[in-house]
Amino acid sequence: MIQKISNENIKAVYTWDFEDLFNSIHLDDLVLVLHEIFLDCNLDNKISFDKFKYLYGLVLFENYVSFDGFLFRQKIGIPQGAACSNCLANIYLYYYENKRKINDSLKLYRYIDDLIIFGKNGIDISIKTDFYPKYLKLNATSSNTLKANCLDLNIEIINDKIITKIYDKRQSFNFDIIKIPHWFSNLHINIFRNILLNFKYRINRLTTTEYDKDKDLNMFYTYAILKEYPINFLITYLYS
Repeated sequence: MIQKISNENIKAVYTWDFEDLFNSIHLDDLVLVLHEIFLDCNLDNKISFDKFKYLYGLVLFENYVSFDGFLFRQKIGIPQGAACSNCLANIYLYYYENKRKINDSLKLYRYIDDLIIFGKNGIDISIKTDFYPKYLKLNATSSNTLKANCLDLNIEIINDKIITKIYDKRQSFNFDIIKIPHWFSNLHINIFRNILLNFKYRINRLTTTEYDKDKDLNMFYTYAILKEYPINFLITYLYS
């Protein structure tokens, strides 16, 4: 995403979150979307329409939960435990995104229920999200058009340049978080090695400035020392 827009003249960034997306999607509307996609994509060459309806019917309308001796059937929203639920939510939202009018001044990206839009000007573009069904509730998650957090990424626009670094919302929690296993855990040494290498590669890939890279690596190093990781092991796989 960042690589694609790095050469664009980005002036603003906006983020939103769909509130309770899975439970909010109207199943009757989702069914209409699935039917239209089936016809538009000529899926009848792959599967019969009756079988298609039978399969999505099993997913959407045959979900039961046992509680306190009673059996309940889910009637509202997409089941959150189904393996294909993410795909159904993505298909539903993409259907409306694909129908929106193309605006070259906006770059829209979405991951499940997290939405980010980059603008080539600094005006308020919140009205540009009205192509989604009006009953879905979008909550703005950024208040500054030059800075936003999206998933595990902090994005900031400085002098018309996009600067990124790792964002971990757990750092704002008022209690301790176990980020990595203790060195004396009953784990193979390759697991500890991969933890360090994955963190280092993630930092190098997502962080723009050397200052932020060093800051995050040193913070992780300090945390690992508290977990009794050997210094030589940390230096070898974090800094080399």
